[in-house]
Amino acid sequence: MSSQLVISALGDDRPGLINTITQAIQDCGCNIEDSHMTALGGVFALIVQVTGNWNTLAKLESTLENVGND
Repeated sequence: MSSQLVISALGDDRPGLINTITQAIQDCGCNIEDSHMTALGGVFALIVQVTGNWNTLAKLESTLENVGND
């Protein structure tokens, strides 16, 4: 059974940011169902709806903390 997680992120825009986030999602075995992204005045905002089973989503949650710190 698939569960859902919504991720929101806000920070300074930089090259490779989207790739870093989407790679973490893929590496944890989750799927992106929908996303909205924008960059305004050097600030990047992202909202992503992700699906996966409970253990892949839990793995993603712990991985994203490290991605956010980078």
